[in-house]
This record gives sequence, C-alpha cells and structure tokens, in this order.
Amino acid sequence: KQRRDDCKVGGDRTGMMSSEEIREGQASFYGGLYERHGSGVDAVASARPEYKAARYDRLCRVFGSDPQFSMHDVGFGVGHLREYVAQTFPDRDVEWSGSEVTPQFVEHVLNDDPLASVYLRDLADKPSNTQYDYVILAGTFYHLAGSNELEFMDHMERLVTNCWHMCRRGLAFNLVTDAVDYRIDDLFYPDIGDMLRVVRQLTRFFEIDHATPLFEYTVRLYSQDWLAEKYPEEAFDRYLNRLG
Repeated sequence: KQRRDDCKVGGDRTGMMSSEEIREGQASFYGGLYERHGSGVDAVASARPEYKAARYDRLCRVFGSDPQFSMHDVGFGVGHLREYVAQTFPDRDVEWSGSEVTPQFVEHVLNDDPLASVYLRDLADKPSNTQYDYVILAGTFYHLAGSNELEFMDHMERLVTNCWHMCRRGLAFNLVTDAVDYRIDDLFYPDIGDMLRVVRQLTRFFEIDHATPLFEYTVRLYSQDWLAEKYPEEAFDRYLNRLG
C-alpha cells in the first residue's frame, strides 16, 4: 500500500540547495537510471552483484542474532535488500517496509507486491511517527546528484538523525570512504571525522566497519535500551544508567 506524506520544506539558506531540490535531484538521478537500465544493479548504480552482497552483509550485521524484528529500508530502490534479507535469513521472522523519494521505484515494488508497505516520502524533512526495530540506509548517500558536498552533508545529517528517532534497536548506513587514490565527481566522500560528529550526537553505542575491500565503510548504531536488554547483569548498571 502506497502512502504519500506531505513534505514541508524548511527555510532556504542563501546559496544552498533546499531540501526539496536535493530530493528532486536524487529522484531524477535514480529515476533516470531505472528508465535506462530496468531493475538490475545498474538501476541503483551498484556496479556488480558481488559489491551489493558485500555491502548488505555489513549492513545486516546490525541485526545480530535477532530471530524476529521489523526493518525499514530507506531508499529501497527496486527491493534488492529485501530480497537479500529473505534469502540470507530464511529462518527469521522479518517484517519489511520501506521509504523512497523516487516514484519509479515505488511503482516497481508495488507491481511486484501490491501489498508491500512502501512510502513515497522524504524522511530528511521529518521522521515518521512509526517506530521500527531497525532502520537501514543502503547506498542512500553515494551520489550527490547535483548538490555539493556541504549541502549533501547537511542532508545526510538530517536524514540519519530522523531515521535514528524511528528505530527501537539499531540503525545502519554506508558511505564512500575518503581514503581513496582518486575521486569521481558525482560521489560523496564525507570526512570520517564529520561523520563521527554526527553519530556522537545521537549515541555512544556505535560501530564503524571499514574492513571491506570496497572503498566504503558501514556505520552501525544501537539504542541504549536495546543494549540494556542484551546486558541485564548488575555489573553493567553503572554504564547503562540503571543505578537508583
């Protein structure tokens, strides 16, 4: 079932692209790829299936060994992450849903599964009131699509922050590393220190996974309440604010 939320764009800053312009740039970029390439990896600029699988492996480590959970897939594209989770974790009870800013992707997923819970909305503008166990942003921050790095950094911070407020257990997203020998003009290479500043404003419970052959890394954040459930022993009370 498709749901369209009204997007309220905040006041523009002089010389900066608005949230609406960034959203439209992303939708135009990925919509164009879909129109040219169809539903394969080229529709979401993933290059090769092996690369996509490597990314998903790192992102899905946020689930740990949880046997049952809900996940919200932000920037779900043509539904490749949903397929990966179903194939990789067949014994787990996973409730999938997703958000997109690209209308063609929403239409594609609904054509495959008319009952899919997908939303055409921009969560960088405002978070959903619905809570999910996990929120995943897979490849959402790769292409600038007409914005500059400062504008896209602001966009990333707003979207990550809003998605953090939507998750009960954890959040995972991936980025292109700035530890590269060359750069491609349209890709976003955030300074890892700037990314860490964003994460530290949200939680001290996080992992940065830079141990991948790709020029990318994955960030996984966990809620304190979820960690408290995983570490119920009295010895951890002082670290988890459980002292009376």
